[in-house]
Amino acid sequence: MKKFFSVILCAALIVALFAACGSTNNGGTTADTPATTQNNNNETANTNEATTDSSGGNRDEYRVQIIRPATQFTDSSLTAVGQVIKDKFNIEFEIIAYTGDMRERQNLMLASGDFNEIQYMQRDDIVTSYIGAGALLDLEQFKDIMPNFWRVYGDVQIPFWRAVGDGTLYKWENFVPREGEMDIETNDIHVRTDVLEYYGWPNPVSASEWVAFLRQAKIDFPEIDGQPTVGITSCFAESWGLQGTMPIMYEKGDTYLPLSNEGYTFNVKTDQFEDYFKNPYVKESFAFFNTLYREGLLDEEAFTDTFDRMEQKAISGTALAIWYAGWFNRNAVPYERQYFNLPVQSDTSVAQGQKRLIRMETTRNFESYGITTNAKHPERLAELIDWAMSDEGQITVRNGVEGVHWIRDGSGKREMTELGIAAKKDVEGADNLTVGLNFFSMFLGHYNLKAADGQFHDLFDHAEIYDEHFLTPRQKEAVAGLGWKNSKGWYIDNMAYGHTGLAGSIYIDSTTDLGRLHQQMTEVRTRWTSRLVMASSEAEFESLYQQAMEEYDRLDHESVINEYNRLYAEAKAKLG
Repeated sequence: MKKFFSVILCAALIVALFAACGSTNNGGTTADTPATTQNNNNETANTNEATTDSSGGNRDEYRVQIIRPATQFTDSSLTAVGQVIKDKFNIEFEIIAYTGDMRERQNLMLASGDFNEIQYMQRDDIVTSYIGAGALLDLEQFKDIMPNFWRVYGDVQIPFWRAVGDGTLYKWENFVPREGEMDIETNDIHVRTDVLEYYGWPNPVSASEWVAFLRQAKIDFPEIDGQPTVGITSCFAESWGLQGTMPIMYEKGDTYLPLSNEGYTFNVKTDQFEDYFKNPYVKESFAFFNTLYREGLLDEEAFTDTFDRMEQKAISGTALAIWYAGWFNRNAVPYERQYFNLPVQSDTSVAQGQKRLIRMETTRNFESYGITTNAKHPERLAELIDWAMSDEGQITVRNGVEGVHWIRDGSGKREMTELGIAAKKDVEGADNLTVGLNFFSMFLGHYNLKAADGQFHDLFDHAEIYDEHFLTPRQKEAVAGLGWKNSKGWYIDNMAYGHTGLAGSIYIDSTTDLGRLHQQMTEVRTRWTSRLVMASSEAEFESLYQQAMEEYDRLDHESVINEYNRLYAEAKAKLG
């Protein structure tokens, strides 16, 4: 019956869609042309909107396959947004889900010549292989019909993409640039709200403040439903647990960007790669967890817990706090003790008054796309991609159909309708299988900047709008109790953006001697992590740390970091 009503609702949406969109399918020009309109405040705004190609309605149906990692989506024409695209461009997409090694699959597709018309490529080595084989089209030939593409990516992203290969523009990358309020990645310490409320909604920040807070909380909340509580837990048994999240205090200050869980960190002040294990903030992170361990505040099972096991502790309430991995099903947690994310910084960062550096990715080469020589109508794909880069396109693929999923009020401000909000929440019957929000932006382009109307293309990139519809009432109580303006309030007031530039695209082939040495560096650090954290005293911690450094120094780790910096300098020189 649910499927039946979903089909009925989808049909209703399509009828509404034609009513809402028919006026825009009017045989205009192929590309956006700058125009000015007067808003209700008598201010001039650059609309940069796309209109339908003059022959769009008469073109033959064009069906395009794209292989992606496992996804629910298969047929774009079954979605409301897909109908907009079909109506404007007569293009449909069929998504082929693949669950194996995607990079291996992409290489096999190239070897057989059976690659997609729009090809998904993970990392620049794959892109370079496609370029070398002559499989990608030069996007420069479409510049006249892609003004929005050049307007959005312009002098910021495009030079980086040209640096791959021979200086020709063969690709674009997804999810850049992103400067929405909800792009502030804040995986810190998630605390039970009943504990926070008990103490009058405090906001500890430094590592020492957190130790004191958890120490008292363990005294005042020793058990729940007859089960003993733990001060703080996590899921360190996951591959990214001990390796990546336990030492991650280095990312909480104003100097280092998290670019990987491997052997290096990146210093934005010196513009250089540095050694991960040698980083002083990594040592502070280990020392923080050692203090928690020695005081009985760190859940010993966290070392063997996977994410699912950690999630159960969150649902049962036995964890007073959770480190980093806060994306569990919060709706399954009883109301009064739902969790809320609070910031943490090392004692050094707080003492120095450091801002919180928020990573802004300039490049995401593992989300690379290009138009290939297999494209039957590459110019039509270019036109569609350009429309997706326009305000109209981004608003549509991110929020749905105007008049159906969102409307403008009397002042021209965009608002989501109840149906649009339901689609954002992925409610059955108005879910992404019937609406298609964010589906097409996976490969046509997805960025978070403000539109000409002053709002983000995706209204839910505004923290207050997101909070209104996605925070639970209990989490809203936490925001009010803490005195924050929204769920990202502390971060917005205390952050600085750190752009990754080319650094995020530098890598060493893992099959080379240096690549294998790099893996050993990571393995040694990971192997010593548990021993450092479980040291019985500060003195033993220092002794173990020196032993770890002695073993680590037997590796030629400096050669790996030097190679990263050499490759980085080479890439910057090539970029000019």
